[in-house]
Amino acid sequence: MKNTMKNYDQIKVALVSPPQHSLSNPLMAEPLGLMYIEGVLVDLGVEVEMVDMSFRNDLPVADVYGFFACTLHFPKCVEYAKRVKDAYTIIGGPHASALPQETKEFFDAVVVGPGENVIVDILDDYLNQRKGGIFQKEIIEIDSIPIPPRSIAKKIKYQVFPGSPISASIITSRACPYKCSFCASNAIWGRKVLYHSVDRVIDEIKYLIDTYDIRHFKFVDDIFTLKKARFSKFSERLVELNIQWFCDTRVDSVSEDILEQMLRCGCSYVDLGIESVSDVVLDKIHKKQTKQKMKEAIAKIKGKGLKVKLYIIYGLPFEPEDIVQQTIDFIEETQPDHVSLFTLVPYPGTDIWNNPDKYNIKSINKDFSYYQHAVGGVKSEQTWLPSIEYFDRTKEKMRKERNILKNFSMEWNRKNAGF
Repeated sequence: MKNTMKNYDQIKVALVSPPQHSLSNPLMAEPLGLMYIEGVLVDLGVEVEMVDMSFRNDLPVADVYGFFACTLHFPKCVEYAKRVKDAYTIIGGPHASALPQETKEFFDAVVVGPGENVIVDILDDYLNQRKGGIFQKEIIEIDSIPIPPRSIAKKIKYQVFPGSPISASIITSRACPYKCSFCASNAIWGRKVLYHSVDRVIDEIKYLIDTYDIRHFKFVDDIFTLKKARFSKFSERLVELNIQWFCDTRVDSVSEDILEQMLRCGCSYVDLGIESVSDVVLDKIHKKQTKQKMKEAIAKIKGKGLKVKLYIIYGLPFEPEDIVQQTIDFIEETQPDHVSLFTLVPYPGTDIWNNPDKYNIKSINKDFSYYQHAVGGVKSEQTWLPSIEYFDRTKEKMRKERNILKNFSMEWNRKNAGF
């Protein structure tokens, strides 16, 4: 029989973010997804403790543990769940959303997609001693989600904004309308973009200013300037707040007007996911942009006095023999202020994972401890190669090429150390 007393105030929940050893600085990895769950739980009267395992070794005592994991960190979360096997365990995040049935084996509850609307159902299962559920519920009204209280910010000063001693990440929309072959966003959010109202976002920024004196932000939307009319309205309100911020966007979502608005309301720089400088590769991975459009966008951004960071992926399908030299030439020609180099990992939920033959992939390793895509992290940089094997490229060749690009990008960033 379903519990009708709703004794949520008798439950202690620990929300656990696994250690971010793939990053050179774990302070860049603010656990925003868990912070949103914290807000819902606090509204229910639940006692909540936020835990970032990048900065501690022990798990707190709790009745319920909620873990958030991308694929790389999934094995660690399984280890934690085994440590607290007498408690009730929940897993959410990209990996669980892509592989819920496989994930179910290790946890008492699995969340597919956003977790805010299912947490009550999960707590009811816990109170009624039910296990093994897979929970998925669409968010209809995104503004109904509470502003995250971010209690962990009292202990840990996250640095998502380079050079700032304390900063925060904010998400103003969820989902992406594109379907890039290497990205699992659609598997998590779908392709229908949900937008917070401008008022709601401004309230969140004001809360962070008033509560934690945070004035530096990263907007972590997949494409922050996707809806240009909304951004124009948003930028007018940001001017009043006197903050500094940066965001991710696409080359076809920046225009002269948008960039002028960004500059006026505190934008410091723009992150562009260009992924590859080969038009063949861009077409094959469904990026829906061209090398020429990338050059034009970078020139526009720099022309307005904004800095630009490029995200580049090495190891994509159908790369030409001279992809390394093409990439180096592109960087030298466009003069970005920073280059973040990644290596392709076949994440569950991506089209590359679902259809490897289409991308000339011989095999995909299911040992997720190898799924590191960042270059320069604490974890061994050799781990990424065993995750994927092509028919037409040897791992030795790929390791050599990746290291050439790694050394070039690190030297490039060293010369632009003031970024």
